[in-house]
Amino acid sequence: MFQSDPLWKLWCLLLIRATHKERQVPVRTGRGETIITLQPGQVLFGRNSFAKALRCNPNAIPQRINKLCRLGNCNIQPHTHFSIVTINNWDTYAALLNSSQQAKHQPNTNQTPTKQHIQELKHLSIKEKVQTPSAAEIAASQIVAYYEKEIREERSSRYRARKNVQALLKNGCTKEVLWECVNLYASDADHKDPQFRKVAGNFFGRDAVYKNYEDDAKRIVEVEYAAKG
Repeated sequence: MFQSDPLWKLWCLLLIRATHKERQVPVRTGRGETIITLQPGQVLFGRNSFAKALRCNPNAIPQRINKLCRLGNCNIQPHTHFSIVTINNWDTYAALLNSSQQAKHQPNTNQTPTKQHIQELKHLSIKEKVQTPSAAEIAASQIVAYYEKEIREERSSRYRARKNVQALLKNGCTKEVLWECVNLYASDADHKDPQFRKVAGNFFGRDAVYKNYEDDAKRIVEVEYAAKG
C-alpha cells in the first residue's frame, strides 16, 4: 500500500478525519435532514469532499477506498446519500495520534503583513493616517475568506465573523486550528443544502460551532507538524 502515493494520502486523510469520540452529524438527505451518530474511528465519507481535499478526480476515490478495504485497513458502509468508513484497529492509531498531540508543538501564528498589504499601503497618500493591520486582523480576514469560499458566503456576517475570529486568536486559539475547523465542517456541510449551513459569524461566534471540531482540528495540526519533523 505504501508504494502508492495516492492511496497513502487517502489513508492518512481518513485517519485524520476519523472521530475520536462519539458525535452526531447532521446529513442532508433529499428534502430532509438525518442525524448520523459516528463512533470513534468512523468517518462520514463522500467522494466529492475527499477528492476536493486530495485535489484529485472524484471518480478515482471509490477505487482507492475499495482497495483500502481489501487490504483490511477499513470497512465502508454505503448509504443512499453518504457512506460511513470504519477504521480497523482504531485504538492503535488513536494512541499514536494522542501521543503525537502530547508533544505540544506550538506553531507560529505571528505572521507579518503580506507583500500585497505592504504594496497597498505604499499607494496611499502620505497625508492620510494609515493604520497598519495587525497579524490577527490579517489572519482573521484570511480565515473568513476561506470559510466563505468553502462553505457559505454571507456579506452581512463578514465583519462580525472577522471580529469573532480575532477574539479567538487573541484568546490563544491558533490560525491553523481554526483553519482545520473550517475544513472539518466543510466535509460535514458537503452533504447539506447551502441554506442550512452556518454563516461565518455564527460558526465562530454566537453558535460557536467551531468548538464541535476543535479537538479533532488540534489533532490534525499536531499530526501535520509531527510529519514535518
